Amino acid sequence: MRNSVKDPRKTSVDLRRGLSAAGVNVHSSTIRRRLIERGRNARRPKKKQLLTTVMKKKRLQWAKKHKKWDQQKWRQVIFSDESHFEVQGYRSQYVRTSKGEPLQGGHIEQAPKHAPKKVFWGSFTFKGTGRLISIKGMMISIKYKEILTKYLLPTVRVTFPEGGGIFQRDLAP
Repeated sequence: MRNSVKDPRKTSVDLRRGLSAAGVNVHSSTIRRRLIERGRNARRPKKKQLLTTVMKKKRLQWAKKHKKWDQQKWRQVIFSDESHFEVQGYRSQYVRTSKGEPLQGGHIEQAPKHAPKKVFWGSFTFKGTGRLISIKGMMISIKYKEILTKYLLPTVRVTFPEGGGIFQRDLAP
């Protein structure tokens, strides 16, 4: 358990090797069962955006600037962002086979070398979500300005008819 907690990327085979080097011989499946019994299940690692030092500083400055905002102030904000999605179709993490079973189509996962990507832009407020807009190609300044004019401004006018809406964009260049 200690070795698994110290380095969560170690597999049961890795842990067995470490124990063998210390003179303890145990099968990797026994290690796996003991880890599961203690609630230490294997799963895919979470994916998180890489944050540089500059990005962290900007986020901290933003948080400090908005720290004292009350709930009423936050209800005036409209957020927007875009995101890229890989178009892959159905993907299975595991396949099951029996010993000696010949390789079949269901055992193979085929994927293009470079999966096609789709970009979407959207917005949301305290009152709900805005439209989700499909974008062709990469987001560039001309497209971004066009989206703000064509989709964000009408959303702001409907959501905040008396005015007073605050547009909060991400800090992308």
